[in-house]
Amino acid sequence: MERFDGDIRGEAVAIDLPGGTLFALMETLNSGELPFFIMRNRLITEYGQHSSWHETWKLAWPTWKREKLHFELPEDDYPLLVRFRDIRNPDTVESVDPYDLAASFGRGVTLKRITIQITDDPIATGIWRRFPWWQNYRERNLDGSDSSVTDMVTKDISARLSWGSFSTEFRKMHPDKS
Repeated sequence: MERFDGDIRGEAVAIDLPGGTLFALMETLNSGELPFFIMRNRLITEYGQHSSWHETWKLAWPTWKREKLHFELPEDDYPLLVRFRDIRNPDTVESVDPYDLAASFGRGVTLKRITIQITDDPIATGIWRRFPWWQNYRERNLDGSDSSVTDMVTKDISARLSWGSFSTEFRKMHPDKS
């Protein structure tokens, strides 16, 4: 029996704009972990439904890796976009409307497309360097509440986001944390 392991890892993308920094997170607001969601949808589109995610992935991966799969992300699959009114204060995080970046970053700022590409480049790390508060929020949501419970009803985005929203590498940096 052939063993096939996969791991989706990475960090939020930070884009420095004239009016602040835009962060494209590793998740969507409603469906959880974005990379898994994107790849699952792409697999089904290209290969149809198979007996399992595992079997479909085994069929697709060699071709995707060899050809450095790249595609434009459908708008329905866009990641959660956020910014901080004050990067020194995690509680100032706010959602950014992908259809109206100008409202958050100033006139003329627009989002044209988001492209996904498989790469052999090393995983980007170090996003934590942008946040002077990150060590104090290792087990808390950005509003300071306990991150072991996420309130999916609240409209307050800072109560819904944690350090894990910005990086899958947190557990590797701190393996004793769940």
